Amino acid sequence: MTKVLTLTKTFGIALFGTLFVLGSTAIWHFAQWRESPLPLSDATTYEIAKGSGAYQIISELSERGIVTQALYFRVLIELTQTTNHLKAGEYKLLPGVSPAELLTKFARGDVIQHKVTIVDGITVSELLGQLNGDPRLERLPVAVNATNLAAYLNLSIPFVEGYFLPDTYQFERDASVATLLIRAHQAMTQTLADIWVQRDESQLSHLENREALLTLASIIEKETGRSEERGQISQVFHRRLDLNMRLQTDPTVIYALGANFDGNIRRRDLTVDSPFNTYKVKGLPPTPIALPSIASLLAAAKPAAGDYLYFVARGDGSSQFSRTLKDHNAAIRKYQLKAK
Repeated sequence: MTKVLTLTKTFGIALFGTLFVLGSTAIWHFAQWRESPLPLSDATTYEIAKGSGAYQIISELSERGIVTQALYFRVLIELTQTTNHLKAGEYKLLPGVSPAELLTKFARGDVIQHKVTIVDGITVSELLGQLNGDPRLERLPVAVNATNLAAYLNLSIPFVEGYFLPDTYQFERDASVATLLIRAHQAMTQTLADIWVQRDESQLSHLENREALLTLASIIEKETGRSEERGQISQVFHRRLDLNMRLQTDPTVIYALGANFDGNIRRRDLTVDSPFNTYKVKGLPPTPIALPSIASLLAAAKPAAGDYLYFVARGDGSSQFSRTLKDHNAAIRKYQLKAK
């Protein structure tokens, strides 16, 4: 590993050899210059392009007025032996930074860390659209989509939908979307493994593997209007799975409709021929329908207590839970049909 040397106040033979011809006054001026603030009145950014040499960097800094003593800066680079160790990237330069501090920043690679947030409940296709549209990132090849993404990233998983953890990720400018996706996938894999071992296996025997947990969590994510209800929604779905009932959850139908969904679910949509249509097919759909949050994963692994079989949206983000079909139909009339 390259050791970045810091210029100290004790000058070595190399310094005197370089500046001897300039005399002691020049040495004193150099010592003052290297610790004095650069002429920056405001914060600014500077990018070292890949392959840039030290002299090119000095030239660019001089042209922008960031460094006013190009010769001194060259001497500083030579003395610290960082000529070949200035790291490419985007840097934020703040008023008050000295030449010595600036060079240390370049040698350490203390580049700007950008952030991107993968939100809960989006699909992989939506995620690809978000990341590929970010000008700070190197986008994926045009041919890569949700269908062939696993192969492109060399991921050994049965499906990609849902397999990226919603979170905020830091990255350097021009980082690749592929690298970011792999990080999000690794985070989901680890999180899923950690939560899987926390489940009560005796009560959740109908969840055959981690992928089933991930799939159920994605449904909980899309059905949840209020965070505190995740556990109870999970309880309803677990009970339905135990009783071999259809889940009959609208978000799976919306996923099945894909681009054909216009914002409203009609009765005819509930008959769409798809393995994701849980109004027709028993059990879980073949893959998740979105990227679930950690909260939804935990809810899937640890459902709340209760014996509810139904729930309906009240219209204010909360849900009305019912134990019987009669009570459920009454709740539908009250909250969705607005019947008195």
